[in-house]
Amino acid sequence: MSENVDLDVMIGGPQGGGIESSGQMTLRVFMIKGYDVFGIREYHSDIMGAHSYYNIRVRAKKPRSVRLPVDALLALDAEAIFTHYNELAPGSYLIYDNDSLSTRMDRIAPMEPETKERVREDLKEKGVEPVASELVKYLSKQGVKTVGLPLKDLLKVTADRLKTSVVSVAKTVNTMTITALSAMLGIDLAAVERSIELYFAGRKSIIDSNVEAARVTYEYVKENYGVAKPLPDGPHRNKVRMVATGNDIVAMAKMVGGVTLETYYPITPSQDEAFYMESHRVFDLDEDAARSLGTQKMPALTLQAEDELAALNMAIGAALAGARVATTTSGPGLSLMNEAISFAVMAEVPVVISVWMRTGPSTGIATRQGQGDLLHSMFAGHGEALPKIVLASGDHIEATTTP
Repeated sequence: MSENVDLDVMIGGPQGGGIESSGQMTLRVFMIKGYDVFGIREYHSDIMGAHSYYNIRVRAKKPRSVRLPVDALLALDAEAIFTHYNELAPGSYLIYDNDSLSTRMDRIAPMEPETKERVREDLKEKGVEPVASELVKYLSKQGVKTVGLPLKDLLKVTADRLKTSVVSVAKTVNTMTITALSAMLGIDLAAVERSIELYFAGRKSIIDSNVEAARVTYEYVKENYGVAKPLPDGPHRNKVRMVATGNDIVAMAKMVGGVTLETYYPITPSQDEAFYMESHRVFDLDEDAARSLGTQKMPALTLQAEDELAALNMAIGAALAGARVATTTSGPGLSLMNEAISFAVMAEVPVVISVWMRTGPSTGIATRQGQGDLLHSMFAGHGEALPKIVLASGDHIEATTTP
């Protein structure tokens, strides 16, 4: 029964190793099957090679969080195995590259010393040598279903079928792990292929190589591990769905709300909202909206300023000229806007400020989320900078429909 489906999948690997694309494709696989999904990515800010991971919750009813332990771990390198082995539930799946089995934990340079020490002590208590192969054996004894993939061999088969070089298909390894998981969960190959087509829409050569890689992997898993009984379709099968981040959905809401100018200074994580508006700033309206507004298209200008204070001042100036305006920022950027916030309140200028909250004080942790700026948002601005309307949305729906 689809209503009993409640899965949590984690994808771990090096920063820059395709964690985001793997997560996005996995989300789409489950959406194609008709389920609601919730995904969150934990990553470092511009630190190539540092460990990052994507956690995905899958349910027939709308999930509002991820959970631990997980039902499957797609380990794109040995560090992912050492970092997340104790977050695997009994009966869960571990998908890994056979070539990573010989890796000793003390040889993993990017792994944080504190994590190494914690894992070393835990494995010592369990009597497990800190080598990936020994840890995989231990997990298997604990009831974890381990699925090793000979990724180099699968890449060679894929390249031979496409009559190209292994180098040209090297990035399909992430698709291979997703396909292996899908096979073990009883998800048909067609759903994986469709997710590839959706995610890489318009890039035929990339689609072709990833689809072939998926087919090669599915055949390998079917022959060596078997394919699970079909996962039942979820309640939303064959319905039109949308995959959107919080940044995407807020940008959409602003455009639907009639914003004609969005100013910003690039700062993580708020900048993705402005980037989305930049790439969709002239969009087609549906028939009803076009008839109501008397136009087929809705324009929105996105303008990058030299700093956050300038961004808000530009928005205020445009509002005084009659435009419907907004700006977006994060953490320290909001601090820099205080003078302009006071002016906007004093002059009674309508302007929307989206605040994407980081974790921690000062510059904070740019790639982690928090709620620490809520009071700052309420009382921002010096002097008597009140009143202000502060709306704290808790999910995508609230972000689009809160009046």
